[in-house]
Amino acid sequence: MATAARTRPLHRRLGETAAGNAGAWVVLAFVVAALASSRAAGHTLSPEALVAIVAVAAAASSFTGSIAGLYGGASEVLTGVAELDCSPHCPAAPAGDPWTAPALWRTALRWAAVAGAWALAAAGLVAIVLDGKHAGLGVTFITIVGLSGVAAVVADTVARHRGAHAARRLLVEPPVAVPLRRRAWRQIALPLAVLPTVVSGLFAWVLFHDYAVHEPFAPRALTRSVVLADVPVTVLLLVLVFTVLYARPWGEVDARLGHIRLDDLESQVVSAKSSIGVQGIVYAALASWLLAAVVGWVLPSNPALWQAMVARGVYAGVLTFVFSGIAYVRGAVNALAVDTPSPSEAAA
Repeated sequence: MATAARTRPLHRRLGETAAGNAGAWVVLAFVVAALASSRAAGHTLSPEALVAIVAVAAAASSFTGSIAGLYGGASEVLTGVAELDCSPHCPAAPAGDPWTAPALWRTALRWAAVAGAWALAAAGLVAIVLDGKHAGLGVTFITIVGLSGVAAVVADTVARHRGAHAARRLLVEPPVAVPLRRRAWRQIALPLAVLPTVVSGLFAWVLFHDYAVHEPFAPRALTRSVVLADVPVTVLLLVLVFTVLYARPWGEVDARLGHIRLDDLESQVVSAKSSIGVQGIVYAALASWLLAAVVGWVLPSNPALWQAMVARGVYAGVLTFVFSGIAYVRGAVNALAVDTPSPSEAAA
């Protein structure tokens, strides 16, 4: 539990997290801009590619930010980091349980649609200003930060406020619990895997649409090694984002709010001294390299652009499904272990 010295009024905590998210987005935007520029022809992006990156980044970050913010606000109330300083009847308080599977993903899709449309229109104006010229690293970076970053910060902040209010209500009116396996794999991991599948496929078009297809001796030929060159980076990013930042904390919050129950008490309840460690994540990360070998075996040596998009999309989606499912279960079971005795302890 947080100490009183660490507790902040909710409005102050929202300002702190918004500032932190803005700083993180500056770094993330530079990484995305640098990666896109390094793989593009002449290290500059066409106006079409710039618009695609900004719109997709805004939609994807708002999608995940609305969910992460919802869980983050609840976590801060549960741990005492933030204290609600407004009425339970605040307009930001959701009417129902925002963590049920339909409500959670429906809200995320709305955020993605609004943010994506806004960024698409704004980035289109940037493309008009470019007047056919390609965008260098500086222009790409500034556009991503100014459009996609702003959308992500707004989505997280609004959702964090809603999550804090919803957590306070659910502590008084517990929700209907869902079996852990169904919640982890069907309601969280499976829908979450759709996002990187789509984003990675679209990003493959941004990276490779200027490459020569079926011309193995061309200066910029699209080959299997080019498509799979950044597999280690992909694995590292997915492990960091979906196991450390997202799925594991989500499992902890759902467990403490009463959203989940263990499927089999005899086999799944563990003591607080024997919590589930990181071994499963390590094994999954090692298996991801084997999956890359399988993708490389299926992918032609000189693939078409659509084949590169499908390969990268499926690879990212499968890894996200595995990593997020394992991490969610780990977070949920470890949180439940703190408060739930094992059968032997209960009998004693």
